[in-house]
Order: sequence, then structure tokens, then C-alpha cells
Amino acid sequence: CMKSNLSNKKPELEIIFNEPDCSFRLHQHDYPSPFAKWNYHPEYELHLITDSQGTMYLGDCIEEFTPGNLCLIGPNIPHNWMSHLRTRNYVEGRDVALQFTRASIGLNSNVRPREFSEIVSLLDDSHSGLVFEGEHKEEAIKLLLELRSLRGLDAFGTFLKLLSLLAQKCDARKVVSPNYQPNLDVSALLSLQGIFTEISEQLNGDIRMSRFAHQFGMSETAFSRFFLKNTGMNFSNYVRKIRVGYACSLLLETEMKIVDIAGESGFQNLSLFNRQFKNETGKTPQEYRKLTRLL
Repeated sequence: CMKSNLSNKKPELEIIFNEPDCSFRLHQHDYPSPFAKWNYHPEYELHLITDSQGTMYLGDCIEEFTPGNLCLIGPNIPHNWMSHLRTRNYVEGRDVALQFTRASIGLNSNVRPREFSEIVSLLDDSHSGLVFEGEHKEEAIKLLLELRSLRGLDAFGTFLKLLSLLAQKCDARKVVSPNYQPNLDVSALLSLQGIFTEISEQLNGDIRMSRFAHQFGMSETAFSRFFLKNTGMNFSNYVRKIRVGYACSLLLETEMKIVDIAGESGFQNLSLFNRQFKNETGKTPQEYRKLTRLL
């Protein structure tokens, strides 16, 4: 995935209210939602996208997501998933989040039963942000969704089975850089989140860096340095990446002609769209549409 120093834009602390004496908290969000924002919390979070495509921000990583995106996020790693809402305004039940701490499941630095050794290793690795892939991911998703209807020992047993499956059988890809150090400052978060939102809402318009520089009271040179420092890419590269991500959603979800998708995504002409789409995805728009419909 493309790296971004989003930690320098401080995320918002999410306060998670666990039920007394419960090992974990499971909840589902619609989108947009007050909970869908650049945030962090001291709990581990297993996060599943069930509907929509968009852009995932996880630590210093930015990459596109589709339904079935399953991640395990370690404590205090900032994260957010922004869906591309162009063909609809609202996504019901977009994601499922399972949150817990080591203490809530009976683990701490002094208590590490041998039977939990693989789960402990999984939790250690989650500090690098894990995106799960491979043939066993669907089994893990099924267990996660089953938890919504379980209570008591049945729920706890399935929860442990899920963690064990993730630890032993699921392929996991680390996406956060080893030297990533979150800068947890709420005020800086709001600035970056506002930029992301405005760009996302105006993809087919004339997005100029000068307008954002003026909003922040900066020269274009100062804003360019600010954006590069806090996202890991320059402004034009970021806009191009988000536009291509939106085009991917339209290719997957609609029957629009490719020339119309190019315009709707903000590209000035079809040849530019084809060239930049292939640079980002490794495929032409035609190849991408054909491939995704065979999956």
C-alpha cells in the first residue's frame, strides 16, 4: 500500500464503553456515521467491511478497500475507512467492529498461558496493522458475523475460535511501517479530515491546491510541504489516487461507459484516464471491469 505519515495529523480518541464483565464489544456501523472518522483507541479492533468500496487509512498506509476487507488493528493505531458514495448516499450496516483488550480476555504481561501463545503472537503483530487474505478469510468472516447472535460462553468460545483461526490459518499482510509513531493530536486531525472530505465530495470538479492553501492561510509552497509531510505523497498524487479509486467503484457497481466514468472521476480526457488508471492499478479500465466481474 502507499505510505502516509497521517500520524502527524493527530487523530481523535474514541472512547469505547464496554459492557461490564464482557470480554469484547461487537457493533455495526452505517455510513456515514459519527464513528467513521480518523480515530484511535487503546483497544484492539477486528474490522470488517461488508458493503461499499473506498479508501482505507491505517496508520501510515493508504489503500483501496472492497467488501470483505478484514483488518486487525493494534492499540492506538489511527484508522479510518472512507466509502466512495457516488451511486448512493447511505450504506446500511457498512462495517462490523470487534473491540477488546488483552486484560478483558485474561491476558496481560504476566499471564501468558501456553495455549494462548499463537493468539499472543497475533496480537503482537497487530501493532503493524494486519490485513487478512487467503482461503481461510471467509471462514473467519463467518465466525465474526456469527458472534452478533451469540451470548455467554457460546460467544466467548466462538471469539477464541476466531482469534485462533486468524493466528493459525489466515494469511496476514502487515501494512504499517515498522518505525511508525502516531502523533495523537486532535486539532491536527480535524484539518486533514476536512481536506479528505472536500476532495472526496468534489472529485469530478476542478480541485486546486491553491484553494486549500488559502483556506489554511498558507502559501502554496507551505501547504504542499504540509500535505506531503502528513500524507507521504504530494497533493496531485493523492487526488489522482482517490479519483482512480472512485473510478474502480463505478466500474464495479455500474454499467456506465468508460468515457463517462473518466469524466465523472474528474479526468479531463480518456487517454489521460486510461494512462493514470493503469499506472495505479496495473490494468486498463476494460481489464479491471472484466476481471472484477469474473470474481
